[in-house]
Amino acid sequence: GSSPGYPPDYGEDRDEYLKALGARTPKDIGIYWTGPQVQSHSKIDPSQVKWITDLIQRKPLFCQNMLFNHAYGYYYGTDPIRAWPEWHAAGFFEEVEAYILNGGGQFLLPTMTLADYLWNPKAYDPERSVAEMAKHMFGPETYPALVELNAKLSFFDKYDSRPSPAAARDIP
Repeated sequence: GSSPGYPPDYGEDRDEYLKALGARTPKDIGIYWTGPQVQSHSKIDPSQVKWITDLIQRKPLFCQNMLFNHAYGYYYGTDPIRAWPEWHAAGFFEEVEAYILNGGGQFLLPTMTLADYLWNPKAYDPERSVAEMAKHMFGPETYPALVELNAKLSFFDKYDSRPSPAAARDIP
């Protein structure tokens, strides 16, 4: 991940490397980009997408490496995702070849809510979307238990899921 305004990760000239990668890689092979940083935490700006697109001579395959605020970036299944319109500028999804969430099965529901958002961004309701997707996948009778599990797992976020003196002090 890289873009103007962020220091290159390596000692070689970043722009020349990306230009060469774009020129020497067959056009039917996609090139991944994670945004301005390996784990981009800020809104992706259209100028950043244009920068990478111009250098690699194709739309990038965008890989979202960091999504959620739970410890280790976990997603617990019932968090409403309000950030789809906040993480990326208007038109972002048309400027990339594909959008990939970096993760395994824990990102099934976020992927489904993204599809819901992209279907009709103006009608997207994060709370309704995640509840509907979870109920479809796991059954409506399971949803209250998933909400409760999320709350219990979220308790540990303040400790970053690591044993610590603070965690030990809070054990009854």
